[in-house]
Amino acid sequence: VKPPAAPAPLPPLPPFSISESAGGFTVQNIGFALGPVRYRIPRAEIRGTTLSRDELARLLDPASAVPFAERVGKLGASEIAVPEMTSESTGSQGRQVTTYRDVLATDVRSGRIASVRSGSGTFTIVGGRAAADGSFTSVSATDIDVGLSVALFNEPSGDRQDEMRRLYGSFSLDGMTSRDANGVVVRIARIAGRDFNGRRTRDGWMESFRRFTETANLEQASPDIRAGVYRGLIDILEAFEIGGLEATGIEFSNGGDPKAASGRIARMGYAGGASPSELRMDGLEVRSEAGQVRLASAALSGFSFKPMLAAAREFAGMSKDELSPAQLRRLIPTLGEFKLGGVEFAPAAGAASSTPGAAAFGLGSFEVRTDKPVAGVPSDVRIGLRNLAVRVDAANADENAKQLLDLGYDRIDASMAASIGWNEAGRELVVRDLSVQAAEMGGVAIRAVLGNVTKDVFDPDTAVASVALIGAGVKSIDVAVENAGLFDRVLRLQAGRQGRQPDDLRREFGVMAAMGVPVMLGGSDSAKAIGQAVAQFVAKPGRLLLQARAKQASGVGAPDFLAGSSDPTAILDKFDVTATVQ
Repeated sequence: VKPPAAPAPLPPLPPFSISESAGGFTVQNIGFALGPVRYRIPRAEIRGTTLSRDELARLLDPASAVPFAERVGKLGASEIAVPEMTSESTGSQGRQVTTYRDVLATDVRSGRIASVRSGSGTFTIVGGRAAADGSFTSVSATDIDVGLSVALFNEPSGDRQDEMRRLYGSFSLDGMTSRDANGVVVRIARIAGRDFNGRRTRDGWMESFRRFTETANLEQASPDIRAGVYRGLIDILEAFEIGGLEATGIEFSNGGDPKAASGRIARMGYAGGASPSELRMDGLEVRSEAGQVRLASAALSGFSFKPMLAAAREFAGMSKDELSPAQLRRLIPTLGEFKLGGVEFAPAAGAASSTPGAAAFGLGSFEVRTDKPVAGVPSDVRIGLRNLAVRVDAANADENAKQLLDLGYDRIDASMAASIGWNEAGRELVVRDLSVQAAEMGGVAIRAVLGNVTKDVFDPDTAVASVALIGAGVKSIDVAVENAGLFDRVLRLQAGRQGRQPDDLRREFGVMAAMGVPVMLGGSDSAKAIGQAVAQFVAKPGRLLLQARAKQASGVGAPDFLAGSSDPTAILDKFDVTATVQ
């Protein structure tokens, strides 16, 4: 696959000229720069303007002495038609040249354009790692503030912080195709966005970019230089907002390697503005020699980088080695909630038998939610995994898989959950749910409350946090064990191997539990109650519930557990224990 051909260097602009035409003026050889991008327009038709020929010449002549921002603000026309326009930019990613054809701008007034549309175009990027070329069928935008765009790049705000203003209301790009130097082809049916806002920064966008590109090694730079560069970049990151952005109908393939992965994405989008921010992807499919992966949806919502950027501004002059653990914690963004839904993997024909571990699997959903950060660490965490289904491959079965096959399971369908939160007022760490379940097997669920959990548990100093955690005490523990078929299958398998009846083995296990559990737990009344409940569960497996409540309001601390590690009675005596079978 040949790399994209480099476009020819743009020749110098021919002399500027302007002449009257039907309905307005014909202008030739316009050139201007907007930030780092230079534009060339060989010919433009300006219609419905109140400006005279000489006034237009002063505004559009590349050699004009009038500042560009002032020229943009004074230009007015009902339509500006451009048969062809070329833009060129050079940066760390190489040189990019884009050609727009059949451009039409309407209602150009006081530095604003009501709408602009290009019928088609091509682009080429060379000289960098992202070398590529491609085309698009149309691009359009509405409510464009050209004057603000010029100001963002070139005008500093100084010590006064501007308010956010609309850069443009919406834009769309249709029918884009690109090909890189490795032959990877990407097609996007449509890219669209809305509500793009921006403001000037203290030093101006171009000046901040210049400082960044001209500073070779920021870690070795002086604190003042490092602070200036980082604060300039943070200013830019805080100086624009996007209401929404999405791409639909995305396809990718490698024309140079038929064995390489290919696939599609139905939609990728970002939603911001007044509502909680969300990044989302829907309908991902990837195919390769190994098989096919599908992902129905993936979303990250409620995240925010504002706390991280505020801390980064404060620490801008410090090197990474100078940052304390507490300061590093403040650089953690607000993560919000992450969700996956509908994951499937199907191995290609023959892959499951030839490649170890290449078994089909699926995932109903996976989610992680973090909330209420304390010293940069979430104090409320929820994790859920639903319907993780994996086929047990007999051809590549390891020892664990063989045991599952012996028990009659050719697939596993498991779900897991964890939900933990800190109650600051009650100084409690509440384990709301810690559980695992599997279809046709059963499950275990744990709930607990730890008391005397102070804010020091979240301290960035690990020594302080460890001492605080040791001072916590277990106030209650609930453990629920539910049988949904696993225990019965184990009994049948063991009975078959021993040449016995399952009921005989069940009675034997019940007697062993009734006598053995109290012995192992120290022989206390609580131990006997647990032994009896376990024996009942073995006799008729259903749901076993163990509940322990600390006799002291402060709970049972870690030192008590350590001291009673060799004597279970010493621990059980500190709890009121109940054991029931349902």
